[in-house]
Amino acid sequence: MNAQLAEARTLLGTQALLIGVVVFLYLLLGNSPDAHAALFGGACALLNAWLLGRRLRLAADVAKTSPGQEVTVIYVGALQRFALLLALFIVGMGWLKLNPVPLLVAFGIAQVAFLLIKSWPQRAVG
Repeated sequence: MNAQLAEARTLLGTQALLIGVVVFLYLLLGNSPDAHAALFGGACALLNAWLLGRRLRLAADVAKTSPGQEVTVIYVGALQRFALLLALFIVGMGWLKLNPVPLLVAFGIAQVAFLLIKSWPQRAVG
């Protein structure tokens, strides 16, 4: 479990770093509203990754007590995360009138963290 927590922290930290770079680049271009949109998109990505980690930990616990039910837990979590992201994108682009391009760029760049942490050499934890 300690290794899972370390990997989750690494993922969230990497995502936060990538989001910070994107927001900083928008600020360098002198476009504060786009930086705000990128920050919102990045926050959506961080929330999504955090919820994924929680759901995977819950599925691992369920697998110990009710083998076979962990898949249901994962599917329900995927549906919840999809619905939440859809709602957040509607709020960001519709209600808050944030520019969709930087919002989606930051969200997409943050997803690259999943690939980055899997390509890094694994370290011993403990």
